[in-house]
Amino acid sequence: MIDIDDGWGLDVETGEDWLFITVRCQKGHSWETPPLVDSICKEVNKRSAQRLILELQEIEIFHSRLIGQIILLYKRITSQGGMIRLVGLSQQNQLALDVANLSSRFPWYKSRDDAIRGVPSMLHG
Repeated sequence: MIDIDDGWGLDVETGEDWLFITVRCQKGHSWETPPLVDSICKEVNKRSAQRLILELQEIEIFHSRLIGQIILLYKRITSQGGMIRLVGLSQQNQLALDVANLSSRFPWYKSRDDAIRGVPSMLHG
């Protein structure tokens, strides 16, 4: 695990044509805003990755600053011709994206396999 801030870390794995990054957040740190964008972009650039799956199952709550980090990350990745897919959102975090009118920009996926295949969870019913 790569420590990025107090209570926050990243697990990084490479797969065929994809970079998988799991964001880790220890209990009690969910209201903090770690340097996600710079830390994730550093890993993406280090591996020359164009396709990123961001696994967020350990994020308890998407507060506005964290959503802002996800938006900025999306802009950086896509401005360089890449793509980003979100995996493992809780129902509460799905609702946070809906309320912020971001669900269409950030379709979420139940699993890595769904994300790789491009089958958004909202289509599963």
